[in-house]
Parts: sequence; C-alpha cells; structure tokens
Amino acid sequence: MPLKQMVNEGGIRQQLIKNMYLGTKIIIQVEKKSADSHFLSGLMKVKSDFLSCVTFKIQNGEVRFWEDKWMGSTSFREKYINLFNLVF
Repeated sequence: MPLKQMVNEGGIRQQLIKNMYLGTKIIIQVEKKSADSHFLSGLMKVKSDFLSCVTFKIQNGEVRFWEDKWMGSTSFREKYINLFNLVF
C-alpha cells in the first residue's frame, strides 16, 4: 500500500495499521524506534523519501508546522532546533 494512501485515505487496512502502530498520530508524525516491528521499520525507512517528494495543501485539517518545509528545503524543526526543543 503506498504511503500516500495511508496519509489521505481511510479504510480497513489504514484503520488496522493506525490501531496497531500509530495510536492517535498520523504516519508522518511517527518517529522510528529500535523496538519497531519489521513492517513499521520499513515504513519509517521510506517515509522521509516519500515526504521529500510530496507537498501538502493546507485546507481544513492538521498542519505539520514544524516538519513541513515552508521555506526552502529545510523544515522549521531542523532550522530552529533549539526553539523546537523548547516547545516539545
């Protein structure tokens, strides 16, 4: 299943993955952990490649203020790491 479907679409597979691995987060908010299953580890490996190739259109939903690349090729999280660490 392409990651784009996991971000944009709902369904039985997406709900199963959400219940098993994501909890209240969406796939783009999840960070890789050493204890991840092989499946989730695989998703985390391709997640950054996926996110580097897509853009998000702000509508009536969640916005990834810190993770999205608003200006250039660097996210605010990367550019302002000290400020990010204060907030989180």
